[in-house]
Amino acid sequence: MTVLRSPEDLRELLIRSLEASAHVQRLAAENAELAKALQEAEVHAVQSELDWSVCCIKALENMHQSFDGLQAENTGRVKRLTLVSATPMQRRLEEEQASLQMLGYKWMDLDAARGCSGAGKEFLAERCV
Repeated sequence: MTVLRSPEDLRELLIRSLEASAHVQRLAAENAELAKALQEAEVHAVQSELDWSVCCIKALENMHQSFDGLQAENTGRVKRLTLVSATPMQRRLEEEQASLQMLGYKWMDLDAARGCSGAGKEFLAERCV
């Protein structure tokens, strides 16, 4: 606590008080500027994170679309390869079946009749009754 002994002391106290008030006002203005800069930096950081997230999401979507395209392309290739490799054999089998049916015979799958599931099937022409 300050003891005032003369009007000069009061004057000096008022001057120091005004100086302190001006200093507080400067600090408040600096604080407001810093708060604004911090807020702008936070907004910029959040915006950068959002931009990065959007870029990542778009990249993932593009990768997903590319994967879907490749998967569809590969599925088509597998189907074509299956058709190409199976068609001559299947055509031959159908021709054999048709010629035997014309003669009154039917195909009998011996592996299936025995309960087998072998890759190589044996067929037997059996006379239709």
